[in-house]
Amino acid sequence: MLSPIARFLILAASLISLGGCETLELDRSTTRATEPTPAAQAPDTADTADTADTADTKTITTAQPAAATKSAKPPVAKKPQVEVLESANFAQAKALHMQALVRSGAKPLAPAEVGYYMDVQNAQFIQQLRVTDIDIRHEGDLIILTLPGGDSFDPNSTRLKPAAMRNLVLTAQVLTEYAQTRITIHGHTDDTGEAKYNQWLSVRRALSVTGQLLKAGVATRRIAVIGFGENSPLVPNTTPDGRARNRRIELYLEPIAN
Repeated sequence: MLSPIARFLILAASLISLGGCETLELDRSTTRATEPTPAAQAPDTADTADTADTADTKTITTAQPAAATKSAKPPVAKKPQVEVLESANFAQAKALHMQALVRSGAKPLAPAEVGYYMDVQNAQFIQQLRVTDIDIRHEGDLIILTLPGGDSFDPNSTRLKPAAMRNLVLTAQVLTEYAQTRITIHGHTDDTGEAKYNQWLSVRRALSVTGQLLKAGVATRRIAVIGFGENSPLVPNTTPDGRARNRRIELYLEPIAN
């Protein structure tokens, strides 16, 4: 039988053993509580990686269509320009314009078609322009429409009068129907003022007429412009009536033919 002292020693040893187990369990609990921290950091790393990948993907995706669109985008076509011919080499300039017109895709008439085509077009002009002040002449395969300058423009002005604008709209209706004709617009003035100014004025007025025809649907490529200034009068500039007749715009209509 154990003495009281021996029993006391055994009991003390048991208490010490139990205290050590509790301490280890707390340590393990503490360790478990702090262990998720690296695991919790993993999503941050993953998010950072995903964000970077996504950013790269977005950058590439954004850049690629932009680059593809830019490369696929056709070059901006230059706005067609009306050709202004020089009076010094007028015949040659007209021939070159006709060649360019055919090369651009204008369908030429066969020689056997020209006479009938121009006759019918002339008849259409007579019918369409009967209520206007536009003069119509048909000379062989050529049609000449003359707009009186005094009825079309104010003195020293390049702005068309309202009546002239309406008349040109009617003219354009025939011109768009008969598209196999080339249109050369001649500007003329009287001899009042300086020759250089009159030359400029004749071109600007011809261009004003051109602009109205273009607005009404006539193709740019069909039109060429030339200014003669005071150099091609119909009659002497000795009277007010004579000067009024010389201030004019003429539309020369020629068949586009082989």
